[in-house]
Amino acid sequence: MNDFNLTKEQVFAYFTSDDGCCDYKPSLDAYIIYYNDITITNPKRMLWTIVHELGHILCKHNKINSITELDDDLYDFMEREANYFTSIFLAHPAILRELNIHSSYEIEVFCNLSTQAAKYRYASFKRFTTLRFLTGSDKLIIENFKDFIECKNEDYQEHLNFMSAFQGNFF
Repeated sequence: MNDFNLTKEQVFAYFTSDDGCCDYKPSLDAYIIYYNDITITNPKRMLWTIVHELGHILCKHNKINSITELDDDLYDFMEREANYFTSIFLAHPAILRELNIHSSYEIEVFCNLSTQAAKYRYASFKRFTTLRFLTGSDKLIIENFKDFIECKNEDYQEHLNFMSAFQGNFF
């Protein structure tokens, strides 16, 4: 922004997003993710934005953008797809199941999501748990995150033990 002598408003207008965007630079054969750290100061929101833009890259939305003019329906679809990617990336339901998640607050804490994102994820997670089965890829993800899951479950058990030590001992 400063290198090109642009105001914050000019940068936002150019990128058509207040949160972030991604761009492909053919000369570098590289993607660049831009995110707004001026008006967005919540680290959880920044993380969501960066992973959301990564979702656009991995879903190859740039190729769609370069082929066709986006109508509102296609744009909305790509945003939903990037949001879904982000929610799975940051809070995969199979991992949430192994963590014995019981509330959106627990998702917020365990997965470093904003309160709003954790509420959406928890609603989706409750639908996932009604299926009561894991796919092969779910099992592989659980295996890959086994150490993380065990560590978080141990931390949670210590927290419960700590809290129960104070129950009924105040008066």
